[in-house]
Amino acid sequence: MARLFDSYVMVDWSAASKPATGADSIWIGALTPDALMKLNFKASNPPTRAKALEELTDLLGRCLKRGDRVLLGVDFPLGFPAGTSDALKLKGDAPWRSIRDFLLKEMKDKPDNSNNRFSLAAQMNRRMSDGPFPFWGCSKKDELTTLSLKKSREHGPKDVTEYRISETFAAETRKARPQPVWKIAYAGAVGGQTLTGVPAIERSEEHTSEL
Repeated sequence: MARLFDSYVMVDWSAASKPATGADSIWIGALTPDALMKLNFKASNPPTRAKALEELTDLLGRCLKRGDRVLLGVDFPLGFPAGTSDALKLKGDAPWRSIRDFLLKEMKDKPDNSNNRFSLAAQMNRRMSDGPFPFWGCSKKDELTTLSLKKSREHGPKDVTEYRISETFAAETRKARPQPVWKIAYAGAVGGQTLTGVPAIERSEEHTSEL
């Protein structure tokens, strides 16, 4: 049976504020064909998101230039719960596009891994609720009036939902316990990875298309 894809690339992302390798850092696993079309696996552990983006762009560019169908997977959500764009008061016909454009503009992620994910979450909270909601989770030094260390309250009927449709389905049918994208610190948090990862993937796509 023929494979659906020629190459497979999986990325374990990290929102770390300093260069890091090993545990709790970025890993890229690539299963790509050699000259004889035999799949070979290679893993890399770039210390920064900038280096990871450089590696991804080069890897995907080579695969696409060869004509490969590539499956790229990442371990963070590529979107937010329905209604987030409206809650942020963003303009545009496509909510997902308006959020990506917003993150591309507002997320400041430097080559040394320092980034503004906590202040950006606080800014988004201010736009959505004028308080520490819905994003939550940070260190004491990053706490602000619009970003709290712990979850400030539960989601109400007039709020943007806590989970995306897929996460709600998994929780209701599979008894899963998904992590909300609004949680940006502590064990299992995916919010920081989403804030840094969505614009990174977007830039990788832009750079790859230019090759």
